[in-house]
Amino acid sequence: MSKIQPKIHQFTALLQVLLLVGVSLFPSSSFASAASMAYEKNRNLCAGQPIITRKHEAALQWMFRNVGESQIQGTKTPQHEAACWMLRSKKSFSPQRFVMGVIYYATKGMQWDVSSNWMTTKHECNWYGVECSMFGTVVNLDLGYIKVDGLVPREIGLLSGLKDLDLHGNELQGVIPHRLLVGLKNLEYFRIQMNGMFGAIHKEITNMKNLKELYLYGNYISGTIPTEISKLKKLGTSYWIVMLVGRGSCG
Repeated sequence: MSKIQPKIHQFTALLQVLLLVGVSLFPSSSFASAASMAYEKNRNLCAGQPIITRKHEAALQWMFRNVGESQIQGTKTPQHEAACWMLRSKKSFSPQRFVMGVIYYATKGMQWDVSSNWMTTKHECNWYGVECSMFGTVVNLDLGYIKVDGLVPREIGLLSGLKDLDLHGNELQGVIPHRLLVGLKNLEYFRIQMNGMFGAIHKEITNMKNLKELYLYGNYISGTIPTEISKLKKLGTSYWIVMLVGRGSCG
């Protein structure tokens, strides 16, 4: 028994590693078929440019899981446009690069006053208004005053390394997406003042525990300021009280 036990422990350790990386020793036929069906059902997702094959499977699965199948398949959505742009490129799929593409298409990037290097073959860290860490993670996105128009895409919330988001002085509309509030846990500076944003300030903003400065004035913000905002210990009163001034009204 003493010789067998070490082998059992080795097998158990190997099994745990395989499970952690998502490998199953006993894949069911239904799971295997479901995994392969994604590319098979979406061969013409991008009107044949490119034809979707098995090599695109991992990218499709990620986009369906994190963005939504209907959004990726909808031919007129910015998510669809960004997906096909990524799949056509010769670069390997990058969730970060995909999100940046969604931002461009969702906010009419072709009409921005400045869009240097956006949607080119250059790394997204070299695009206008983008600053990255030494590891190539987007940490600063400054698109203030360049005529960014449309709805704020919720996919920005997938840029989990973002620390500074500046969208002020543009023509953005709609509400601040829930996913943005929940996903940007590392955000320290959030500037979205002087736009056409409306709706209430949701209590989910407390997920931004590292927030130091918040500028929302000059929008159509309404409703009451959630009491939970007091939980943001790093946020100084002088930086969020400006929400009371401008087009909107908070009671």
